[in-house]
Parts: sequence; C-alpha cells; structure tokens
Amino acid sequence: MPAFWKLIFFYCIKLYVLFMPNYKKHLVAVPVYKEIISIAANEPDAIWVITGDLRQRNRIDDIFELVYPIFSVDKHGINASLNMVQACIQTNRKTEGLKILDDFKKLQRYDLLQVTNDMERQLKNIKST
Repeated sequence: MPAFWKLIFFYCIKLYVLFMPNYKKHLVAVPVYKEIISIAANEPDAIWVITGDLRQRNRIDDIFELVYPIFSVDKHGINASLNMVQACIQTNRKTEGLKILDDFKKLQRYDLLQVTNDMERQLKNIKST
C-alpha cells in the first residue's frame, strides 16, 4: 500500500476513535493502533500521532507495548522521539528515555537544545530502582 493511502487509512481510523464515546475509546484504540502499526510502522507521522494520542489519554503503558519495540529515532523523527522521551519521563523509564535522547541528540537539532536539556535533567532526576 503506498504511503499516501496508508496515511489516509490511518487518519480515517483516528477520526473513528476520536468520535467514539470516551468510555469505549480505550477498548478500540489499542487494537486499531496495532493494525495501523502493522501497516505503517515506518511512517513517522503515524507513530507521532499514535504516541501523542496515547500520551494525551494517559495510556503510557500502551505506548511501550505498541510503539517502543519498533521505535527508532532515525526512522520516526523528531516529534515521535519527543513523545517517547516524555512518556519515559512520565513512567520513570530512565534507561529507555536516556537511550532515546542520546539517539535524538545525534540529529544535532540545536534549535531543540533547551528542550532536550530539560528532558535529560528530568530523566537524570529519576531515582533508579
């Protein structure tokens, strides 16, 4: 399936989930996102929207179940990377967050230096268990 059609499919499903009653969203979102990831795992926009949507709904563990195993900073880009690091901070996943942040820093995005430094500080302040 061409990338263009994958993204159209993705956004149609996203709208379906968006307009579903709140009490049912968590039942539908994970299976739908699994299907989308199976089709569009290499699409940065798909991973960015999935991680952002799950973070917004406080479904952080679902991010690590669905996205983390296939995630790559190089492949999925800036926005998804920042969402992943923020999810690591929210769930005290220090090691995973620092790894993603280290890979992100290799992109040399100096325009995001303040953001990455703040995230690194937050990760380093997480107590190791």
